[in-house]
Amino acid sequence: MPFDETEDMLQYLFPSPLGWSISNTPSMGLDNMPHPLLNSNRNIADAEGVPADNSSPQALVQLDALIEDATASYKSQIRQKGITCSFFDTCLSLFFSQFYPSFPIIHEPTWAMKNTSPFVLLNMVAIGSLFIGSADAVSQGELLWEVAYVAASTRWHHVYEHSSGELISKCQIVTCAALGQLYAMLSKSARLRQVSQTVHSWPFSWARRLGMFEVEEYRLQDLPDVSDPLQTKLEKWKTWAALECRRRAVHGLFIIDAHLARYSGGFPVGKHVLNPLPLTAVDAIFEARTVDDWITQMRQHWTQQPSFRNVYLSIFGDGPLKMPVDSLFSIFVLLEGLQAVITESNLASGQGVGLPSKKQIQRALIRTRNALQNGLDPGVDTLEIYLRWHALCLDHIIDTSRLQRELCRHRDFPQNIFTSGMDTWKNTDHLRSWTKSTEGRKALLHGIAIQDIAQRLSIGRAYGAGTLAAVLAAGTIYCTFCTVDQHDVAVPRCVNWNLVADWDDDYAHGDNSLQVRECRAFFQGKLLPSGCRRLNLRLSLYQLQTTLRTMSAQWGIAEEMRQVLLHWTSLGLGS
Repeated sequence: MPFDETEDMLQYLFPSPLGWSISNTPSMGLDNMPHPLLNSNRNIADAEGVPADNSSPQALVQLDALIEDATASYKSQIRQKGITCSFFDTCLSLFFSQFYPSFPIIHEPTWAMKNTSPFVLLNMVAIGSLFIGSADAVSQGELLWEVAYVAASTRWHHVYEHSSGELISKCQIVTCAALGQLYAMLSKSARLRQVSQTVHSWPFSWARRLGMFEVEEYRLQDLPDVSDPLQTKLEKWKTWAALECRRRAVHGLFIIDAHLARYSGGFPVGKHVLNPLPLTAVDAIFEARTVDDWITQMRQHWTQQPSFRNVYLSIFGDGPLKMPVDSLFSIFVLLEGLQAVITESNLASGQGVGLPSKKQIQRALIRTRNALQNGLDPGVDTLEIYLRWHALCLDHIIDTSRLQRELCRHRDFPQNIFTSGMDTWKNTDHLRSWTKSTEGRKALLHGIAIQDIAQRLSIGRAYGAGTLAAVLAAGTIYCTFCTVDQHDVAVPRCVNWNLVADWDDDYAHGDNSLQVRECRAFFQGKLLPSGCRRLNLRLSLYQLQTTLRTMSAQWGIAEEMRQVLLHWTSLGLGS
């Protein structure tokens, strides 16, 4: 257990109230948050013992007094909510066992609480609380997230002056921001989601300011020998892990950036395709549990990784694509980079200086899938990777966040999932013809594939940041078809996704295979051969609601997504 007593825990979280010094940290949008520093009824002009004619010291002492009050207030709330050291211990354990595999920006084997800032620790506990499975635990976690949010906005200077090493300091600042934004972005609370969108650009600003984009490679000649003293080996391992986590923390920002842009209806902050940082280390190295195993894996698998920028050049290029597939985290970073490009293309209506064309994006998606199929180990759990790929293809065909907003507006149903985009449709009359078009039918196939994969995901695991939105996107496509009275559909039994992605009227001319015949009939709106797959999209919408209810046990925003689908189905879609 990290703390023996609850008071020890509080002392760690609030080590020195008067040390909450003001720094030049950018504002984090504190107006959106109710917290004691801003809402205190205390009159700062009444602070005792402060000369009235010395305004600067007076302001600092008065602020220290307010901060001391804030500290006492948060300590009281933590006690009232029953947040104990045992709760901390449980949440940290759940963070590593449930959440960590889906967002590995902290190195568990070398992690130590004594080297972890209170802000990072609070975010870890807040995320771990989501897996306890009770409303009280979620409420407790949200309070701890708020403490981290408020304290971090005013205490960076004090905490990181006292941390153990510059490299760890820089990494933990960005790690705190990444974990905090992810928690808020997927929260059930619209208030927290608004905060994450308000401070969308802040973590990237800090990462640049702290030099986190400066590439620093580990040199293999620094690798210790298995026969070296244990302490020497451990120090070398920790040095490597610090460099690796520094890189992963920034990559985590890119993942969150792509999703926040969609939720906020704006452009991504980071330029994903120009990311100069190398891909992350292969999973076998990062997941080594002992220092000797790490040394062995390094000798077997260590290679100089290409930069993300060069991989994107290859994806959008004409030559053979050799995409590294030995790090699942890097794959998700690459996929979210494609999401950022698609978002920019959708907001620019497919045209803009420096933007790839719709055809180029389509080709990049095909090349990416082929590289994944040819390179991934069959034993690797790839369900979420392919679910994300289908969601990208779906969003490339039609901006599903915009479509969802318009369907809700058309049915006079308020939603707080996606904020207003740059433009809106005057009406949805065009959707009837769209559902009968080749593009509409492609979208339906991708929606069905997303549902098929989502229903196979393990229950109780931490779902990736993009999984929830992908399920809602599939439901949005179903609703669109149901709205124009297309409830019962027949689709090909076996789908060749290269064929679907690159289909046009002249594609595969002369090919009379079963796959091509079924696709051609489906895209042309003709009857499919006997034995095709038949679906009732109304029933499928109910099944997606069940999927989102399961996901909402961890990420509260899934419940709001489920409510949107519930509203659509309750209206009796179509006739």
